[in-house]
Amino acid sequence: MDDNHNKNILVGVLSGLSLVVSVADGDTFRLFHMPTLRPKWLINKELVQLQLKKQFFANLIKDSKPGKKYKLSDRTINVRLYGVDSPEMGHFGNEKQRMSEEAKDYMTSIIMGRNVTILPLKKDIYDRVVSVVYYKRYIFNIDLSAEMVKRGFAQVYYGGDALYFGNQKKLEKLQSEAKNKKLGIWSLDNYVSPMEYKKNLRQNTKN
Repeated sequence: MDDNHNKNILVGVLSGLSLVVSVADGDTFRLFHMPTLRPKWLINKELVQLQLKKQFFANLIKDSKPGKKYKLSDRTINVRLYGVDSPEMGHFGNEKQRMSEEAKDYMTSIIMGRNVTILPLKKDIYDRVVSVVYYKRYIFNIDLSAEMVKRGFAQVYYGGDALYFGNQKKLEKLQSEAKNKKLGIWSLDNYVSPMEYKKNLRQNTKN
C-alpha cells in the first residue's frame, strides 16, 4: 500500500491523557485515554500525583459501584504500532520467538506508565488500533516504531495491510543500519520473521 494512501487514513491525534498501562510485546500495548481540555503541563502534574498515590491504576479496573470490577481491556485501548513487526510472545501454549522478551522489556522500559501521543490510523482484524506513537525523550518526540526498528527489536512489516504513514524508507534505512550492527533480532542465527513464525504455526496446526 503506498504512503500517500496511508496518510489519508489518519483519523486525528488523540488529545488529552493517553497513559500506557500494559505492554503485550514489542509492538502492542494497552492505553488508558482520558479526553481533556486542560493544559498538558497540568495533566502531567496530576499524573505524577496519581502515580505516587497508586490510585490511578486501581481506578482503571474499579467501577463506581461497590464491589464491581472490570477487566483492564474494558477500560483501555489496544494499540498496535504502525509499519513494524516484533518477535511473537508465546500465546495459547505456543513457543515464543527468540528476542520477544527483550523486545517487550525494552518497550516497557521506555513507555510503561507514561503519557504518549497517539495518531490512530485504522483498526486491524484483531480490533487493535494501528497507530503512530510518539513518546517524549527530553524535549524531543520519538517515533516508537522507528525506535524499535533502530534498536533491532522490530523489523519493517510487509503484510498486505501494512501502513507506513510516509515513513517506509526511513524505517527500512533504520532496519538496514540495525542489521549491519547486528542489533537485537539481527544478532540471531537463523532468524525467523514474525510473519514466517505465524505461517509455520498455522501449517503445524493443520498437520
